[in-house]
Amino acid sequence: MGTGAEIAIVAAVVAATASGVGAYMQSSAAKAQAKYQAKIADYNSEVALQNAREIREVGEANEAAARAQIARTKGAARARLAGSGLLVDASPDDTASLLIQDLAAGGELDIQHIKRNTAIEERNAELQAENYDLQAGLFNLSAKQQKPLVSAGLAFASSAGQSAMLLSSRTPSTSTTSTSSAASSSSQSWGYM
Repeated sequence: MGTGAEIAIVAAVVAATASGVGAYMQSSAAKAQAKYQAKIADYNSEVALQNAREIREVGEANEAAARAQIARTKGAARARLAGSGLLVDASPDDTASLLIQDLAAGGELDIQHIKRNTAIEERNAELQAENYDLQAGLFNLSAKQQKPLVSAGLAFASSAGQSAMLLSSRTPSTSTTSTSSAASSSSQSWGYM
């Protein structure tokens, strides 16, 4: 069986190794997590861009439906006006023409609202995609900054250094023992014979 100093040295090496392995594993886990989060953010960005495209398509369809509704409303109004005996489109200033122009203006206002709301929703989805892209970039940067081997080496060196300092403070110095033995030998030489 080894001396107390040998056991302490082995224990210090084991502790330093365990510290290094723990730091390596922790850094590896942080790197893997950052890479995973970057993939999630990339996916979310793509989904947000798909949402923006879908919003644009729905907006265009709503605009087309509104234009078709305006055309139907104007046609129905002309038919009713003509059925009641009024001349339709006889003059731009007659009552029938002014009524149809009002219907067209009101419908165009609805279309402008549809366009505006679509543009706002589409831009919000694009901004969301940009935010996810930025998050992915930050996560990728975080993953690149994780250096498991460096972390392990630093943890090992730090733990080994602390153990060495602790061991050196517990080891008795040789100068103290040599002076005490010299003092005991001088007292023996002066003794009675």
